[in-house]
Amino acid sequence: MVGSTTGLAAAQGHDVEGSKDHPLISRYPGSWIIGYAAKDYDEYLFPLGKVEDDKPKKSERLEGARAPARGRRRSDRAGGCE
Repeated sequence: MVGSTTGLAAAQGHDVEGSKDHPLISRYPGSWIIGYAAKDYDEYLFPLGKVEDDKPKKSERLEGARAPARGRRRSDRAGGCE
């Protein structure tokens, strides 16, 4: 059901159900959220330098709450629809 909800949200220019903006990052005018997955706890390997063969030479493991979001913007903006 998530895939169909995401497709509907993207086609109509509305945020996907359950999504929200990050309190410290402002949204680009005319954009909407097409994908969102909040987690209370997650781990992420953050690269701190050059990446070779899909592996960072130096990295730091981060952990905590995470809420990645994907967005789109109106196609009448410079650069088309992203």
